[in-house]
Amino acid sequence: MADRSGLANRAQRPQVHGQQKQALAQRPPETAYLATLKIDCSPFENLAAGLQQLQVVFRRALLQDLSDQLDKALQQNNVLSFDDLITRLAEAVHGDKDQLLISELQQRFGAALIDEFQDTDNLQWQIFSRIFSATVPDIALPPASMQSSASGQFLYLIGDPKQAIYKFRGADIYSYFAAQKQAQQHYTLSHNWRSHPDLVSVSTAVPTRRTFLFENLDFISVHAGRGIDDGRIGDTPPLVLWQLDQYSEKDLLDGAKGTNGEAASCIAMP
Repeated sequence: MADRSGLANRAQRPQVHGQQKQALAQRPPETAYLATLKIDCSPFENLAAGLQQLQVVFRRALLQDLSDQLDKALQQNNVLSFDDLITRLAEAVHGDKDQLLISELQQRFGAALIDEFQDTDNLQWQIFSRIFSATVPDIALPPASMQSSASGQFLYLIGDPKQAIYKFRGADIYSYFAAQKQAQQHYTLSHNWRSHPDLVSVSTAVPTRRTFLFENLDFISVHAGRGIDDGRIGDTPPLVLWQLDQYSEKDLLDGAKGTNGEAASCIAMP
């Protein structure tokens, strides 16, 4: 069943095919020619801009209508979407009878553990912070750490902001950072038990402070948990760096290089 986030993604995603991209990239410049005619083109430019805005208006109207129709269909069938499970619980723990609900949940759950916390959002965190913390503001959030409240509840948050790749599904990395500042205790794994020691060593040497876009995102070095002879694959180097060709804007528009089109052509080669 479709949900609101899926509708939003579809409504906001422009559908431009390869031929259209190529036509846009190869269209000859007309500015110089129009300048020789001494024609005031501002009305036409305003019309073109208005048409672009009109497309946005239609998309927003369609999205709103689809969202309303989805709500009606869910109510008629007496079912809840995944979004409803989150939004309605968030409303309940901040509603008129919030203390009764929170008290009941605290009696049932003395502790909670949230894995992959970097993939949650602010609304989800409001639910857990409301239940497991007595003094946390509604907009605050915690990370790969532990937080306890005056009521004796414990909340464990496990995550890695460097793996935050689900923004398109609503994940909020800034919620993680805000939570990190608020957490009472922080723990970090000191050993990597998955990778060969050579790979751990090289991976630790490459990143620097400026590797990441966020100033409050640090790279923490770790030690190898496995032995030097555990998992070696022949003489293969632990890390290989590939330098990609620098493609022009035209190449990126027509999809001929650096995209699925190039990958498909390589796969089709005998």
